Amino acid sequence: MKTDKITVNKTPDQPDGVEIELVQPEDDLQSGVLSYLLGSAIRETDRNGKLNFELPERFTVRHRSEGTFVITSASGGDSQLYEPPRPIAIVGIAAKGQRFDLIHAKLKPENFQNQSVTPPTQDSHDDESANPQPTPADHAAET
Repeated sequence: MKTDKITVNKTPDQPDGVEIELVQPEDDLQSGVLSYLLGSAIRETDRNGKLNFELPERFTVRHRSEGTFVITSASGGDSQLYEPPRPIAIVGIAAKGQRFDLIHAKLKPENFQNQSVTPPTQDSHDDESANPQPTPADHAAET
């Protein structure tokens, strides 16, 4: 594992944000181990009343990028219908010298509702690479 500095909390009042040093996994094994260990740390932090969001009974933790992990609700529960996991918060392990702290930020649900995908716009010039014509090999692969 390594540590790397990232900038968070950029606002109009504080355009430079705050620089923090996060623990970052370097491969899939380290990512999985940290996700597993973070589950217990998050649960303990919730029991101590130090989270600024409601933690569901069942949740998952997955590595996202740059040393950040996303907490999502786990599917299942009492409902017979499938409910897709929803992102709840972003967490990380901040390194301060020889000390490590759990940092977290609640995700706003409105950021994940009504998301639409806009189709790409076509450039004004006519480029064959932008709209390749199907070849006989393409048709053979589809059947």
